[in-house]
Amino acid sequence: MIEYKKVKIDRKSNLTQIANEYNIDVKELHQFHNSLCSITEYLPLHLPQLVDVIYLPKEVYEKRTIQLLPQPELILPTKISNRKYGVIIKYPPKDLQIHYTLSVKRQNTTVEITKDKTYINHQEVQRVTEQLFEKAEKALYPLQISLGKKGTLDKIINIEEIQNRWKKEYLPELNSYYVGNVAEEILEKLKNAFENLSSKSKFLSHVLFYQLYFSPIYQQYVDKGKQNSCSIYFASLSQTTLYETTLKLQKEYTRGNKIALEVFGKEEDHFLNQNNRKGRIEFLYKLHKDTHEIFSITGWATTFDHEKEVKIEFEMYEI
Repeated sequence: MIEYKKVKIDRKSNLTQIANEYNIDVKELHQFHNSLCSITEYLPLHLPQLVDVIYLPKEVYEKRTIQLLPQPELILPTKISNRKYGVIIKYPPKDLQIHYTLSVKRQNTTVEITKDKTYINHQEVQRVTEQLFEKAEKALYPLQISLGKKGTLDKIINIEEIQNRWKKEYLPELNSYYVGNVAEEILEKLKNAFENLSSKSKFLSHVLFYQLYFSPIYQQYVDKGKQNSCSIYFASLSQTTLYETTLKLQKEYTRGNKIALEVFGKEEDHFLNQNNRKGRIEFLYKLHKDTHEIFSITGWATTFDHEKEVKIEFEMYEI
């Protein structure tokens, strides 16, 4: 008995496209289909518009479907997990690279993040101002966040805990160690920032990891992709750039058996940049096949400052 699979097809497809998709010879596919189909489903060498199914050898169909996502949707992970990531941020053409590691603990719709020491060009931070911010940042962690339906950052849960850490542990230490007008000015700004910490802190919106990791990627997708907008903060310009983006979920798993999601687009038009060159954005997300948790994010974003391109490159991998 011949084993086959009757598959519904897109009427815009032709026989060659279908054969290529399933890695089968066109003539073999044509003969196989016609040997099993009814008279109304009989095919000439081109697909008539009225035919919307095709018969495939079962083994050919199964070999192909193993490579395909079962449905065009990313589902927000809710199972308990603990993953560690390495982050690298570059600012070409400058010889500047920032890297650090962090851990993400997940349970239901909340995550807890802890961040390790930041390195600049493979060295610990050297400048006094950088050291101040580095030590002050430690008061944020562990940082507990609740998630929105699409995986976005909903709010910071443990604000009171963070403020107590800052006030009782870190502020007294920094006050005793760092002295001088510059240090006092920075500490005053940090003090105000922690005292006015909100559930959706502006600080997090300026950190590229949070902008990318908590993008609204968990949703259903269509072939043309989903339209969205995103913002990237360029520290060298002290400005946030907005982009019109397309999120496109790839139908096939990668060679490493991961789900791939492309995010690409261009800088939004507004009255200040109508006649200027526009920046672009391009990121690739890879996610675990079974859990839909993020495995890696790689890509770049550009903008222009007086016709000069400013670029940020971002890499994040699970380690």
